[in-house]
Amino acid sequence: MIKNRKTNTFRVFALLAAGLVSLLMSNQAYAQRSLKLDMQAHGNFSELLYGKESSIVKGLPLSTFTLEGTGFDKIGSTYFFIDLEVGNANVLSNKMLGGAYIEFSRDWCFWQKSKLSGLAIHTEFDAGVGYGGDSWGSQANGWDFKTALLGGLSYTWLDPGKWMAQLQLLNRYTLKDRYGNGGEGFQVTLVWQYNPVKWFTFSGYGDFFANPENGKFGPEAFHLVVEPYCWFNITDYISVGTRIRTSYNFYKDLGVYDRRFYCAPTIGVKWNMN
Repeated sequence: MIKNRKTNTFRVFALLAAGLVSLLMSNQAYAQRSLKLDMQAHGNFSELLYGKESSIVKGLPLSTFTLEGTGFDKIGSTYFFIDLEVGNANVLSNKMLGGAYIEFSRDWCFWQKSKLSGLAIHTEFDAGVGYGGDSWGSQANGWDFKTALLGGLSYTWLDPGKWMAQLQLLNRYTLKDRYGNGGEGFQVTLVWQYNPVKWFTFSGYGDFFANPENGKFGPEAFHLVVEPYCWFNITDYISVGTRIRTSYNFYKDLGVYDRRFYCAPTIGVKWNMN
């Protein structure tokens, strides 16, 4: 058990290191174009809604710290975020570190000056690690961190400065865990941002995806998570607001997916770094 905790601690910091390398690479790649960065801190109070023993409370940290970046260049765009979870109710020791998660995606568009400039080739890498699991990318309780490679097409509609919407149709390959769960699947993603006035931003994403479980696509293989963000922009650099994670079949309890809808609001603050 102690060895497992030390291994998970190493993996968390290895994942954060990979994220920082991605950030440095992004800075180099976009030296001539803008790379927008922000940092977020969220406090979760789902325990007040569902009780300490619910699967969502076991799967959510008491707080989450996020580094997020978006960059554009002549052949597409890059998006990434790194989550560091602190105070997870599922931690197996008295340590505060709950886990880490990274997502790094790229839209490749070599035809930006054509009428199909909204269409792009989308590639993505997702990975995470958390306490409570017995291997990289697998947990018995809470959010099941899985390493996945995704590829497909995206299409973006936008009115610069006012709103943006993007639809992604992706093939999803999940690396198999020690139980053999994983393999070819799919994912449909919707991303949006809306700025009706300068002091308010409504953004977020929704994922509907499938990972084979026990070698088949049964009811437990299909998952839904939708995360809208509401930000009140106090200044050009500081925002306060909330993230509301709505999900179905997204959290585990004793190794089995809890096929119920949950809604998990937070209180958050965001620092727009540039």
